[in-house]
Amino acid sequence: MENSSILETCLNYLIQEKGVKYFVINLKNLDYLDQEGIKVLQQKYQDMILHDGNLVICGYKNIYMKEMIREEMKNVSQADNELAAFHMIQI
Repeated sequence: MENSSILETCLNYLIQEKGVKYFVINLKNLDYLDQEGIKVLQQKYQDMILHDGNLVICGYKNIYMKEMIREEMKNVSQADNELAAFHMIQI
């Protein structure tokens, strides 16, 4: 739970204090994402959409991670890699 709290704090700072509207989160080096991490990403995705931004997840390390994210995070934008994610958010 500690890591998800750190993630939430960092994203909140970037959104609220720095005005960041677009995030591409690459999960390439992540082996596992627990329910708390999923919850944080879903909430931040909703925050980004409300502020005319977007959050895209990419770089799944394995097929299990990809399927788990697709099932648990149906509303969050997903791409196969960073380049495809940048195209999705038009950067």
